Amino acid sequence: MIIKNNNNGYFIDNVNKIWEVPVNSDHMNILKEIPWFKYLTLPFERNWNGIELFLWANNNYYFAHIVCIIYALFIYFGPKIMEKQKPFKLEKPLKYWNLFLALFSCIGTLRLMPYVLTNLIKYGFVSSICSPPIAPLTKGPAGLWLSLFIYSKYIELIDTFFIIARKKSLSFLHWFHHLTVLLYTWDAYVCCQTIGVFFCAINYFVHSIMYFYYYLSSCGKRPKWGMIITILQIVQMIIGTILTTSGMYYSYKHPFSNVFPVEYLSQPLKVGCHFIKTNGVFACLMYVSYFALFFDFFIKRYITKGIPLVEWVTANKKPAKRE
Repeated sequence: MIIKNNNNGYFIDNVNKIWEVPVNSDHMNILKEIPWFKYLTLPFERNWNGIELFLWANNNYYFAHIVCIIYALFIYFGPKIMEKQKPFKLEKPLKYWNLFLALFSCIGTLRLMPYVLTNLIKYGFVSSICSPPIAPLTKGPAGLWLSLFIYSKYIELIDTFFIIARKKSLSFLHWFHHLTVLLYTWDAYVCCQTIGVFFCAINYFVHSIMYFYYYLSSCGKRPKWGMIITILQIVQMIIGTILTTSGMYYSYKHPFSNVFPVEYLSQPLKVGCHFIKTNGVFACLMYVSYFALFFDFFIKRYITKGIPLVEWVTANKKPAKRE
């Protein structure tokens, strides 16, 4: 059975078949869950139908892998090509690039965060991480800005171009983060990972601050609160790990049903917890590695200030008191 319709609404047996449900169904409209949200959004956002973008990702799953291979080749050969070249003067384009991403992330935060917080308050934690992600994957403001988030990960690879073209140091953290985030978000989008909307909202929020910081820095006014961004990134990784492990736990304890309603569920465990385990394992590995990398960056940048940790500990070790 693919689709069943009765007096209680539409039912499907696979989240990936949501496009077979009439798009004018109230069950697929996020504004049904947050009526006041319409006053904060534009008409084209409220009328958005993102089925085509979702279908394109499903039909072109390996597109992300191809792009990542090209990206990896650029990381390897780009610096070699630039060795005998003068660095490009891209200060002005970089400034506007950072401003664009800051504004984009800010708007994304204002569109997705109300959805996430309202569902947490209205339905609770378990419902928020276990209900099939029908509404945000299909139509309305959440659907638009979730889709834009996924596709923006391709555009953000341009960050690396600015680094290599200007002959700046390219860190492992930078390219590893960009590459794995693209692969993960694309997979989460295609397999309809429930907690993906959480990750998008949090990432939008952190990036809105981070790219604004980069914008100010590119204007020659480097702020003194760079540490706050790194702390937010570390907290983001901790939250991501908690959400992922919680989803894994509930998905094993409450296996997902074959048929479920096309709506946000107040008691999702009656049909099981919708959580894609393979994507969850990827997320756990990703968040743990990010935590280690960002924590290491925090220690080296703000604590030891570039001094090897052993030397820093030795230099700051207090002499024992003589009795």
